[in-house]
Amino acid sequence: MADVQVKEIEAMRAMALPFTGDYADSMDHLDRIMGWLLRTGHPYSQRPMMLCHDDPAKVPAGEQRGEICMPIEEVCEGTGDFVNRDIPAATVACMTYEGDYSQSAEIYPQIFDWIRENGYTYVEDEPTREIFVRLEEEDSGAPLALTEVQVPIEGA
Repeated sequence: MADVQVKEIEAMRAMALPFTGDYADSMDHLDRIMGWLLRTGHPYSQRPMMLCHDDPAKVPAGEQRGEICMPIEEVCEGTGDFVNRDIPAATVACMTYEGDYSQSAEIYPQIFDWIRENGYTYVEDEPTREIFVRLEEEDSGAPLALTEVQVPIEGA
């Protein structure tokens, strides 16, 4: 049985960088938005995340819609590709994955099986969330990346 937890996530404000492309390229987008926030003097207040609007099993990699989000406390004006994003509160089924980020998609089937087996329903009109708890370092001695996958649910 998968080690899935149910959590209540509070609403938050974020700066977002929407993109269309392969979810596996999300770290490139994360670098862009982190650099933009540093240059504009706006600190982020929580772990970075990606909102995934499409199912990679159904949507080709080049057409997947996502958003890299950096939660912030203050109101900040977006420029260019960077936009304000209010992320709603949600009840989520979540599971943590440690290892190469490109392999984190493998835990989605476990979460969705758990959702069905435990009487919950996936909220399809809300994106799934991938919280980058720990980013993988370039140094070979550093710990592996740690990602928490959150799937919005209701019921049970």
